[in-house]
Amino acid sequence: MGAPNLGVSLIDLLQDILVIASFLGVLYAPFHYLDKYASAQAKAKARIAIRAGQSNTDTKPLVSLLESFFGPKHFTIRCFARSAVMSFVFTFLFLGMVDRYVLDLPAYVGRYDARINPAEEKLREAMRILIPVQEELIEKLKDSKDPEVRAEVEKLKLGRERAQELIDEGMSHGTYVLVWMILSVTILLNIVCDYFALGKTRIILKRISATQSSLAISGYLVVDLIFAVLLWFLLTLLFLYLNLHAFSAWLKETPDLVSVTAIVSLATTIATSIWIYTFLAGTFLSIYLRRTVNLLLRGTTWLVDPEEHTFKVIGIVGSVAITVLLAVSFLIIAWAR
Repeated sequence: MGAPNLGVSLIDLLQDILVIASFLGVLYAPFHYLDKYASAQAKAKARIAIRAGQSNTDTKPLVSLLESFFGPKHFTIRCFARSAVMSFVFTFLFLGMVDRYVLDLPAYVGRYDARINPAEEKLREAMRILIPVQEELIEKLKDSKDPEVRAEVEKLKLGRERAQELIDEGMSHGTYVLVWMILSVTILLNIVCDYFALGKTRIILKRISATQSSLAISGYLVVDLIFAVLLWFLLTLLFLYLNLHAFSAWLKETPDLVSVTAIVSLATTIATSIWIYTFLAGTFLSIYLRRTVNLLLRGTTWLVDPEEHTFKVIGIVGSVAITVLLAVSFLIIAWAR
């Protein structure tokens, strides 16, 4: 696939800014509302813990925020619909990062088009030869009173119309085929996989909120990651089994794109727990780097006052940490490929 696209043109720079800003915005948004609607007791507890340098693992406010958005019950239309929306959001965010750092999707589609265009022109030539033959048969058989012959005439007419459409409009170019492939993975795999992964996230988050042990939290995060990968793997196998005939050719013709869709699908599945990681990362970094964090925010107290808006500070610190981690991960994937 080659080295990642790390150009320094203005367009590249704008795309970098857009990708980073989008991730930061999606990761930070829940903490903005958490800071606004969390109870005074929860805010005070987080503020005192960070000020005193004590680990604060009280994720109950995050549980409440999750339930207020997706609903208290998992198996509902509301939860499924909002989970699907978030699946689309993260899918396109990760596709944007893939397009920037791993695989230049427009160029890839262009190269694919260049390969199939000659085949399409040959098909058009075949259709131009076939249509006169069909018309001649229709002309000879159109007056027949035999029902079976008349049925064959109708089939010939439909075939002629389809052949003419192929000449006039062409086949679905590589662009449409590859976009369909990406969207089919998004719709048939990501949405279902992310929905079940969200159920797993609910359970893990409640377990984390019931403990104050850093070791137990670390264990829950490992379990969360393992189950996310396992769920993605099993549903991917099922998806490939159900669509093996349709995808067998693309597995050979577009291996890079298959790899990309797999990476994006796995990333969105893991992302169902991304706000847990953001919350914990923001909390622990704010505690253990509190002097640095306070120094950085001291000049922007007009925007975010660490004393009054503790959850916003946690969101900012955690969002930056997770975004940097994601960017580095995609760069490593790009170089490894």
